[in-house]
Amino acid sequence: MLKPILIILILGTLFLIAINPIFAAVGGGEIETMLGKAAGPSYGTSAETNLSVIVGKVISALLAFLGTIFLVLIIYGGFLWMTAGGNEEQIKKARGIITQATIGLIIVLAAYAITYYIVEKVKGAAL
Repeated sequence: MLKPILIILILGTLFLIAINPIFAAVGGGEIETMLGKAAGPSYGTSAETNLSVIVGKVISALLAFLGTIFLVLIIYGGFLWMTAGGNEEQIKKARGIITQATIGLIIVLAAYAITYYIVEKVKGAAL
């Protein structure tokens, strides 16, 4: 009984030692200026509306969405596998979901890598 409590206390102490205090900046008028400096041209109304920037943001959002879908499918497949209780059909279904999600992610990332490589080569040749 004493051993788990001692382990929790030691880990809790190590966690609290690792935390650095963060102090808030004083002055309300400086916040907008500081945010503008930190974010650069994408902050506020002076955002760049170039077509390549917009396409890049859309692709980034789609990749983030696909990553989320992949994560959900992996968790779902793992849940099915863990709750199978020895049922071979459910294990086979879970393994299929995990395999298909992984193959889909590999295909999406390979397509993105090929597209990125081609675009960089075309931009390099145009200069």
